[in-house]
Amino acid sequence: MSPGLRQLGASVSRAHRQPYFIANSYHIDDAAHSPASGAAPVGWD
Repeated sequence: MSPGLRQLGASVSRAHRQPYFIANSYHIDDAAHSPASGAAPVGWD
């Protein structure tokens, strides 16, 4: 594997972890503050 592809793979890997963390934080926050409403946080679709 060329260094360029390895770098690209690392970038994609980081990009995939971060949205999961953000989405997971929103989910926890929403569940903690409105467990029965099922309402999504702002910007969550």
